[in-house]
Amino acid sequence: MENKSSEILSLDCFLNFIEDRARILQGISKNCTTTVNSNSNTQFVKPKQNFSRPKALIVNSPNEGKKCVLQNCNESHPLYRCSKFKSFKLSDRIDCVQRNKLCKKCLSFHPNTNCKSKYNCFMCGDSHNSLLHDDSKINKKNNCRDEEDTPLSASPHSSSTTQVEQTATSFCCSTFLNRKSILLCTARVFIRNKENKFVPVRAILDSASEINIISSDCANFLELKKEKLFLHVSGICGSTQIASRKVTTSLSNLNGNYQWDIELMVLPKITDFSPATRLDVSNLKIPENIQLADETFYIPQKVDLLLGCELFFEFIKADKIRLNDSRLILQDTCFGYIVVGSTEPIFQIKNATSHCFLSRGMDTLDKTLRSFWEIENVTCDSSPISEELNYCNEHYEKIHYRNSEGRYVVQMHFKP
Repeated sequence: MENKSSEILSLDCFLNFIEDRARILQGISKNCTTTVNSNSNTQFVKPKQNFSRPKALIVNSPNEGKKCVLQNCNESHPLYRCSKFKSFKLSDRIDCVQRNKLCKKCLSFHPNTNCKSKYNCFMCGDSHNSLLHDDSKINKKNNCRDEEDTPLSASPHSSSTTQVEQTATSFCCSTFLNRKSILLCTARVFIRNKENKFVPVRAILDSASEINIISSDCANFLELKKEKLFLHVSGICGSTQIASRKVTTSLSNLNGNYQWDIELMVLPKITDFSPATRLDVSNLKIPENIQLADETFYIPQKVDLLLGCELFFEFIKADKIRLNDSRLILQDTCFGYIVVGSTEPIFQIKNATSHCFLSRGMDTLDKTLRSFWEIENVTCDSSPISEELNYCNEHYEKIHYRNSEGRYVVQMHFKP
C-alpha cells in the first residue's frame, strides 16, 4: 500500500494499513517449511524462489474485504470502528448485530461459538463487546441476587459453607451499585503562615490518625519553615509513606478565640477531592442560625490538612443536630457545625473512591538504629558510694599485686 499524494492519511487508514501488512507477513510465514533432524533441533528452511514463475499472494479477510454492514456507511472498516454505529442507541446497536448475525464479542461475521477473541466487555467483564453493554440488565441482575441472598444467609438450617458463599456473592454484586456518598468531617480552619497571618485552608478532622498531616502544596503556599524528619506513616493494609519534612505552626478558628500550636507532617498528597461528587443539598433543612464549619461541604474540593486524634476531641462540642428525613448530622465544633453522614449524590460514579485515613507514625528505623548503641552503652552509676564499698576499694588498692606469671593476687578479707 503506497500513498503517493501529499494528503495526510486518517487514523483509520493507518490502522488498516498495519492490519493488512500484518496479514501479509503472517501469510508469508506459513509458506516456510520446517525440518526436524535426529538431534530434535528445528531448522527453518526458506522456500525456494523460482524467479521464472512469479507468484502473487492474496490475503482475504472476512471483515476488511467487505464494506461496513450499515447501509448509510460506504467505508470499508470493522463495525466497531464505525462512527455511525457508535452514535446509535444501545437498542439500535444490538438490533444491528442480531439482524446481520454478527458475533456479539468482536462484531465479526462468524457465530459467537467460533470467536477467538480473548477480550470481554470492559464495563462488566461479560462475553460481549463493550458497545453492547447494558447497565439496566446489570442492575436488575444484582438486585435479584441481593433479594435471593438475604433469606439464604438468614436461614437457620443453611450450612456454614453456604453462608460464606452467599455473603461473598452479595459483596461482589453490590460493588459500586447504588453507591451513597459519605460526608467526612471537613472544616475551614486558619493556619499561621510565614508572615504571621492566619490563612484559611480546608481540613479533615480525623479521630483515627495519630499524626497531623499537611500537603506539600499547602506548606509551600504558606511558606513555612520545613525541618528534616524521617518517619514511616502507616495506613490501611500496612501501606506506608515516608515523611521527610515537618512544619510547626499555629492553628485557629475564624473568631480567633481558639488557638493551638501544632506540628504537621508534610506529605505530597492527603487524598483526592472530597466529596467524590457533587451532592444534592436542595432538600436539606439546615437551620438558618447554624454557622457551618465548611459552607461548601457538598462541592468536591481538595484537602489541605488532616488533623488527627491529638486535638480532635478538643474541637468537638456537645451540641448535635440530626436533620430530618436524612442520615446527616450537624456536629458542633470550635470551627462551626460540621456536616457528616451519608447522602445521595447528584451523579452516580461507577469507579468511586472510598477514603480511609487511619494514619500512624512509625519511627521503626530510628528505634532499630538506637538499639545498637543502647546495647553497647556503658552506664555510669552516679549514686553516692557507701562506706562499705569505699572500704573494699581501698583494701583492693593496698593488698593486690601482680606475680611473675602476670596474674593478679588479692588477699581475701572478711567483712568486719
